[in-house]
Amino acid sequence: MLTNACRIACERFADKHVSVNVSPLQFRDKGFVDTVEDALKTSGMAAERLEIEVTENVVIDDDAHALTILNALKHLGVRVALDDFGTGYSSLSYLSRFPFDAIKIDRSSRGLRRTPMRWPSSRPS
Repeated sequence: MLTNACRIACERFADKHVSVNVSPLQFRDKGFVDTVEDALKTSGMAAERLEIEVTENVVIDDDAHALTILNALKHLGVRVALDDFGTGYSSLSYLSRFPFDAIKIDRSSRGLRRTPMRWPSSRPS
């Protein structure tokens, strides 16, 4: 699926970014980072055009392992977003430990609309 999404983005949307939601099962797979790297190479898509979206429970369940994977994705040049913030139990201060490029707030959280929150560009990776 990831390779297909990257390929379609290259063929039909030459300069657009693509966001792909990843399930906790996919994210925790031992070969996930390799899968992402292979999808980029196979499709020819630049890494900075890809954004991987994960949910809160991915980082809460095993934060050390999640941090390792997120840093590896960032090392590839892939953007990383936390999707549906507010549906779990984490706080923004807890999440600041992770290299998220965006935090997407769940619509149901305090009547807010779903808007990505971008970290300042000077934030260290």
